[in-house]
Amino acid sequence: MSLSYLDSSKMYDLLTKMWKQDLNTTDDPSNGRWVDEGPNHSAGLLGGLNDSANGTELDENNTTIDPAEMSIQGINVFNNLNGFTPDATAAVSQTTGQSTTSEHTYSNEIKAGVTINVEAGAIFAKAGVEVSVAYTHLISDSTSNTVSNMSTTSQSVAVKIPHGKVFMVCAIGTTQVARVPYRCVARVEGNTETNFERTVNGHYNWRKSIGAAFGIAQQPGYADAGNGQGRAELITGTLIARSTSSFTTRILDVTLRPDLYSNPAASPQLREFIKEVDAQDAGNISPNGHVVVYDDAEYRGASQIIGVGRYDLSAIRNDTISSLRVPAGMKVTLYADVGFSGSSKTFTQDTSFVGADFNDRTSSMIVELLSVGGTPPPLPAGATGIYIVQSGDTLFRIAQRVYGDGDQWPRIRDANPGIVPDNLQIGQRIVIPAGGSEPTNVPPPPAPGTRTYVVQSGDTLFAIAQRIYGDGSQWPRIRDANPGIDPDNLQIGQRIVIPAGGSEPANVPPPPAPGARTYVVRSGDTLFAIAQRIYGDGSQWPRIRDANPGIVPDNLQIGQQILIP
Repeated sequence: MSLSYLDSSKMYDLLTKMWKQDLNTTDDPSNGRWVDEGPNHSAGLLGGLNDSANGTELDENNTTIDPAEMSIQGINVFNNLNGFTPDATAAVSQTTGQSTTSEHTYSNEIKAGVTINVEAGAIFAKAGVEVSVAYTHLISDSTSNTVSNMSTTSQSVAVKIPHGKVFMVCAIGTTQVARVPYRCVARVEGNTETNFERTVNGHYNWRKSIGAAFGIAQQPGYADAGNGQGRAELITGTLIARSTSSFTTRILDVTLRPDLYSNPAASPQLREFIKEVDAQDAGNISPNGHVVVYDDAEYRGASQIIGVGRYDLSAIRNDTISSLRVPAGMKVTLYADVGFSGSSKTFTQDTSFVGADFNDRTSSMIVELLSVGGTPPPLPAGATGIYIVQSGDTLFRIAQRVYGDGDQWPRIRDANPGIVPDNLQIGQRIVIPAGGSEPTNVPPPPAPGTRTYVVQSGDTLFAIAQRIYGDGSQWPRIRDANPGIDPDNLQIGQRIVIPAGGSEPANVPPPPAPGARTYVVRSGDTLFAIAQRIYGDGSQWPRIRDANPGIVPDNLQIGQQILIP
């Protein structure tokens, strides 16, 4: 028999002291030589003992739980103050799981060089929080070890950033820390015997179980475990279990906080900002004037920010929407089919699950403003008209355009109760009080024989005249038919009058045939790509070409409406 974990010299000191105390003697109980073996092959002071590791004991009663911390990961910052970065894709990564650190004291009673296997696996409740501990490690003489079971995932998030805004996209989760006291103990078995040189209290030899000996010794770290066995502490310490989970993707408007977007690593300030946003917005993570759609229920999974507008199949991921955030005053209509057709469902508030009837069924959608943020009242007497806010607009710029004097912007503000001058929304309709020119993006009613054309990205009056009349030099005809138009500042989506005499504008399709649908061309589209998306077979593209007489397959225009047979 032998000791595998406990240091023999320390046990010799402990048992020698115990026997002297118990028998009230100063004599050496082993007579200086009967330590590991006694005479006639008897046990001796230590020779009858053996020890074994007896596992890890967790002290649940004295476990403490730190307050939950906000974990911010995968920070992306998109700056569109200059209007050059309206679209971006954020790569948001997040690391979840648990890391457990042991901070411990390695007992002086252990043999030098001995390694202890510390294993702890438990789940229990403490102060209303579920504590999970998962730790296994071979500990020698260090005072701190860490075991990590973490994994990293990443998702792409499409973001539309209004002109003049700075958005931050990040993953926000929770880190919970539990501090669990623990000890690793050894079980000691066998007997300790004396072999005095002379009789003590009438005997040379005395024998006790190691449990009884530890009970008499009353030395810290040692105890009588019952049934003759002793208990000795090998390691005492604390397991610090740090769990990180429950991430959601957040999109934050940090335009007014350059201290955050110029130094996104400033976590304390960013945490406080997020807490303020949550307190003011009741957890609505949508930037003002934007809807956020999610692939999974409960606002989880890949997400996409969407502003006011009509979004067909090429602008959204097909059949993926399961939940959505809808700011106050906005309306979202989901359609089961492309071209804003098929069954539909409308939402005007945050919805954690769109319902089994519409889960993963959306192929097109419309986002509209209701009465939020300055949607104007009915046009008052004396007003010039309604102006539709464009990208980059401010009340100063609108006043400059309409009145020729930007300082007149308070007139527009006063005519639109509830408007937020620093937060105009693209597509928002506002009243223009009388006294200025007709707003440039509200064309006069078309005269007989004229048609309406919707301005596309990259358009100029010369390019439009070239397309309509086959002669770009005819552009003054379009200018003259649209009083107040600024040829050098056409707005995407602006509707202008086309005088008679040219071909039908390319973005005005013929009426749809029975059973056909309408598709709006997006950036990067080809007839092959559209056929692949609609029919699942790009080689079917001639069907689309034949349904649209006059279409030029190699020259599709963004925003052009085409028929899908």
